[in-house]
Amino acid sequence: MSTLTSTPRLRRWRRVLQITGLVAAIIVVLAMVSTVANAAITNTEKSSLAPYGHNVSIEAGDLNVYRNGGTGPTMVLLSGYGTAAPPSTSRRSSGSSTPST
Repeated sequence: MSTLTSTPRLRRWRRVLQITGLVAAIIVVLAMVSTVANAAITNTEKSSLAPYGHNVSIEAGDLNVYRNGGTGPTMVLLSGYGTAAPPSTSRRSSGSSTPST
């Protein structure tokens, strides 16, 4: 008489569950490694940033203000919640975007 633990069908399901568990564990470990690496890189980048302009205190917190140019009402606010973004280097062309034939 054979027992339930020795049936090929049960062994196959056990193997499928083992493989599924292994794949899930690998995904969890990779997600954890990615999270730790991202936190380390973010801290490294934050420590290497030099503040620009001068610090202005307002009710909601502090702002770094950098003024360049002449007079006028132009105002640019850069957001990022503490994440540094490289300055924009793209230039708009003054002509049309369609090629001439």
